[in-house]
Amino acid sequence: MLTIQDPLAGLDRLARQTRRSGVKRISGDVVIDDRLWAATPVVNDVISPTAVNENVIDIAMTPTSPGELVRASTRPATGAYDIDVRVRTVAAGEPTDVTVHRATPDRRVLVTGTIAANAATAEHPFIQVFRVPDPAFFARTLFVEALRRSGIEVEASAVAPNDASDLPRRSKVAKLPRVARLVSPPLSEFVKLINKVSHNPGANMVPFWLGIGERGRPTLEKGMEEIARFAKRVGAKPDQFHFVDGQGGPDNQFSPNAAVKLLRYVREQKYGEAFFKIDSDLTAVETAIQQGY
Repeated sequence: MLTIQDPLAGLDRLARQTRRSGVKRISGDVVIDDRLWAATPVVNDVISPTAVNENVIDIAMTPTSPGELVRASTRPATGAYDIDVRVRTVAAGEPTDVTVHRATPDRRVLVTGTIAANAATAEHPFIQVFRVPDPAFFARTLFVEALRRSGIEVEASAVAPNDASDLPRRSKVAKLPRVARLVSPPLSEFVKLINKVSHNPGANMVPFWLGIGERGRPTLEKGMEEIARFAKRVGAKPDQFHFVDGQGGPDNQFSPNAAVKLLRYVREQKYGEAFFKIDSDLTAVETAIQQGY
């Protein structure tokens, strides 16, 4: 089920601020500065410092009459990709099986399969997602579209590669006049989201965040090394864990004994109370800690 929030609200806010600052026309290119770290495939997602709508396009489909194409809509609506839905409605009780194919070089995304007539409704459509392979390109297109919605004339094409190669150094960028600003929620809100809904893209960003400030750009490997050092510092033995990503996929290992040591450490920190309030299900973990497991 889609959330009620507008995934383009942040970009629209930046665009409106830019217009209010006096910018009416952009004659040059629009470029997203995504140089904080290199976009990296991790499990099923491309983890990038640039993320809009979690770098997916939601595809909502509602069955019609058996044999007919379903009704479909996408969110966010954008020219970045051409989502071509070729899914047909089948009789109630028949299999619902939908495949979202990879984008072609001309950015066409084919969606095929079947949806049973009783598998979804207009109020509760059947949802699939297209995972964007190039987050910076996606964000650039969405931002150009937002600038135009705000009344700013942009000469550059909305659908074009995001070329950050000619951007000045970040130190110089920081000294340029600021025409718009969007401040993120605090880290605690991201942690709440990650833990409550098992938000894998957010969890996989954590290793990259841990590398910020080191020489060179952060990498997944450097972040995982930092997490391993932290696990050892709180008492976990090297043979009690093996981490390869932030989301805790099948290739990760963490023994129950090490998990209890980690949670006991967290409970003793100033942020411990807030952490355990994230999810009421963690009361069972508190009980385990008290019993010394």
